[in-house]
Amino acid sequence: MQREQRAAKRRAQVRAWLGKPLAARGITGVSLLWIACLLVPLVLFCLHAQPLYDDFAHVKDAADAWARTGSLWAAWQGGLSRVAQLYSTWQGTYVAMLLSAFTPMVFSAKLFFVAPLCTLLLMVGAAWYLTRALAALLRLPRHLTLLAYAVFLTLWLGYLPGAREAIYWQSGAPYGVSGAMLLLLAGLLLRLHLGGKPMRRAVRLGVIAVAGTVLGGCPYPLGLGGAVMLLLLAVWAWLAKSRARGGALLALLCTCASLAVVILAPGNLVRQARVGAAMHPLLAVLQSTVEMLEYSGGWITPQLIAAALLLAGVLWQPLKASGLRFARPLLFTVLSMGALAAAFVPGVFATGVEGLRVDRMVATLYLMAIPVLLSNLCYWLGYAAACQRMDAQGEPHPGGSPTAAGNGYAATMADAPAWQQTVASGASAEDGGMAAKRNHAPVRMEHAPSLPVQALTVTPPAPTAPAVQPSLGGDMPRPPCLTRGLALLCAGLAVWGLFASAMMTVPLVAAPYSLVTGQAARYRAQMDARAQAVASAPTHTAAMDALTPIDNLPALQRTDGLEYPPQRAPLAEGMHHYYRVQQLVQRYGAGHIPQTEWDALAAWEAAANP
Repeated sequence: MQREQRAAKRRAQVRAWLGKPLAARGITGVSLLWIACLLVPLVLFCLHAQPLYDDFAHVKDAADAWARTGSLWAAWQGGLSRVAQLYSTWQGTYVAMLLSAFTPMVFSAKLFFVAPLCTLLLMVGAAWYLTRALAALLRLPRHLTLLAYAVFLTLWLGYLPGAREAIYWQSGAPYGVSGAMLLLLAGLLLRLHLGGKPMRRAVRLGVIAVAGTVLGGCPYPLGLGGAVMLLLLAVWAWLAKSRARGGALLALLCTCASLAVVILAPGNLVRQARVGAAMHPLLAVLQSTVEMLEYSGGWITPQLIAAALLLAGVLWQPLKASGLRFARPLLFTVLSMGALAAAFVPGVFATGVEGLRVDRMVATLYLMAIPVLLSNLCYWLGYAAACQRMDAQGEPHPGGSPTAAGNGYAATMADAPAWQQTVASGASAEDGGMAAKRNHAPVRMEHAPSLPVQALTVTPPAPTAPAVQPSLGGDMPRPPCLTRGLALLCAGLAVWGLFASAMMTVPLVAAPYSLVTGQAARYRAQMDARAQAVASAPTHTAAMDALTPIDNLPALQRTDGLEYPPQRAPLAEGMHHYYRVQQLVQRYGAGHIPQTEWDALAAWEAAANP
């Protein structure tokens, strides 16, 4: 009997410990450490990235112009000439080609790391901006904002398939940039929707124009998928009379105009003739829908389930207390997944299903799919929270027929029901400080019966009777389901997700493994030695002999094409030209290389191509 009592007592203690809510300060510390452990290895690996294959051909014109003249303007013109050549003979993604043709590698091979580093930081910054915008909408305190960002960044970047091409390969970096632009546009439109000072609004509109142009001019998948998504957002914004309707229209126009420039490029037909006949458009749309469902199903992994559970714990109470009306969730799912399917169409249309198998294509589709899947999670979670709230208030569910008083939303916070009011007693100092710092205005909801989301308009408070600001303090100090047990469960699912996939290729594991074991340093040393051997080779044959395979290639570094024998000869010629020019720049300085050296280089290349 005593043994059973002790066992029951231990079980009760374990249940109490697992069910204890996480403290705000602990969440903040763990989230910051979590983000640092994720990003530091990814950033450090950028220092070991090396140029490969197409990188040498793309920067040749700009690098030669810089070496001959020492003029930045001449180097810029050289990069533009390369873009014009590719636009006429290869493809129309002019922004992607410019990002590959005019990079820090033009000036020195030692600056190659800047390109993957900037791509990585752009993705990290765009994810943070969108998270902050969502936190402003839902009035999340700082610790929950950091936790939501850590969860999203881990899933979006830490488990990114094909990161070796979408981030660490200069010629594939535009595929990562397009994913960052999509998140940045979403965050900017959300900020415009919430209102703000006129100067900030003007700046955000300017950034939207640039981001839309970049998105449309980058690789086709997110160019088309992003344009469809922006079209849906623009229609909603104008019908709902959102503050973001002008920004949504600007983003759509800039993206579509840039995408039109890409589609009309003469090089598209030239490349298509080399690849083969394109698929019928209708068949491509149907096949893309099937591929989207297949890929999305494959991406519903244990780590995605863990992220969903954590985000549910973070967002349930804020969604319930926000007063947002999440109507017609099924329509939202169909439209958002349709936009995702549009991103699959270009690859399927041009090259068939096999065109989706390359790493950079998988990566860019994943960069769009994860936000779409998580937005559906949040929307359905918000719908459930709204239904529960309205059941308690005796009101019709979202999506029902509205009546004169059927929306259940007060015109001002002073008239709001009890669930919208702040209960000041017991509120933590941190939550109260964050609410005071943000100084949000009260909100009023406007019903748009034909849309899946209702408009949120900001109403300034009366100067004589300032409204009480809603927060997560008082009777809702933290989401009740964000407990130690949930955290342990999610950690177990995340680890399971690593073993359920090719664990050593996941950036979350591959980057620290390569750095800690010295694999990245050995790779860099071997690549530097091979580059010097190729640059100093007296003949083309000697340069080809110097192209020895690299032992123990890091998982985050793309192969250099030596596995394809026909590529060995052009790779040897391109590497020799680039690294020889870099040697001459180091010896004489840019703009001071004697003509005899250029003649000797031309003679070497002429002998390689008799």
